[in-house]
Formats: sequence, C-alpha cells, structure tokens
Amino acid sequence: MVGNLLDITRIETGSIRAKSEWCDLEDVIGDAVARVGEEISGRRVSVNVAEAVATLQTDAGLLEEVLSNLLRNAAQHSPPESLIQVVASAESGGVRIRVIDEGPGIAGDAVRIFEKFQRGEETRIPGLGLGLSIVRGLVDCLGGTVQAGPRADGRSGAEFQIVLSVPVRSLESFETAQ
Repeated sequence: MVGNLLDITRIETGSIRAKSEWCDLEDVIGDAVARVGEEISGRRVSVNVAEAVATLQTDAGLLEEVLSNLLRNAAQHSPPESLIQVVASAESGGVRIRVIDEGPGIAGDAVRIFEKFQRGEETRIPGLGLGLSIVRGLVDCLGGTVQAGPRADGRSGAEFQIVLSVPVRSLESFETAQ
C-alpha cells in the first residue's frame, strides 16, 4: 500500500523519467511474471511474443512494473487454475501488448478504473484502487496508451491493451545488428 502511494506521488510530480534502451520483450515479461510469483501461483500463464517485436526500445524497468501490476490484477480477478495470457504483436510504429484473463470481466466504465481510488463495481478484492492508476501513469511516462475492456474473442474475462510507439526489431534483425 505504501509503495503504491509512493509510486502515484512520483508519477503525479513528474519525478519518473523513462530511459530508452533496447530490451528483450520476452525477458521483460518473464521478469514481470517472476515479480508477482506467489500472487499469480495457481494460474497458468501463457506468453506469446511475435518475432517482429522481439526487442524494443523503451524503459524495461517501467514496462516490467506495468506488466506486473496488470498480471497481479488479472490474478486477483480470475479463478484459480485459469489462464492469463500476455500477447505482444507489431503495431504500426510500435508494439501492442495485451494481458487477457478469464475473470468476470469489467463491469461499468472501463475508463474510470484507471482513475485514482477507483475500483471495479463488482470487486470484492481489498485495496485502495491505485494499481491501474499507476499502470496508466507509467504507460504515459513510456509515451503509450492503455485501455481495458471485454475480451476481444467474446469469452468471459478482461483484456488490457498497451500500445507503445517505440522502435522495435525482429529477432532476426536484432541478431544481424549484433
């Protein structure tokens, strides 16, 4: 709780500055999964990163924190042994990263849940309602956008999408540049 309050204060005061460096997206996602380890236990996690976005130029630490918060949120709102997916694909001028769960989905205004101290209408999970506000603030620092809604495939659950307009390299082009 204290960490979340400190994070939101740092975001609001502009003291967080993204540093841009080439990073391996699968490594960043793997670090985020490891970071939430115990909180996500009992759920299956599937990671699918398109070869076209194997590496990207962004702040790996901030992106890891964003993904950790989204994975933690997915675990809190989905049943044990359910599947949480992280899918990354090429987007015109960048990358789209989706975190998809099998929970009840988002009831009410999907934009409002990114505001401070706001929580889903149906949630019984304890908390202050800062996690998704932190996600939005960090994604803003990365120069991207984040949105939430029902799963694109029509199944039960929520889907969070991050779009980052950053340089990306395929695995093949990255290996050639080395």
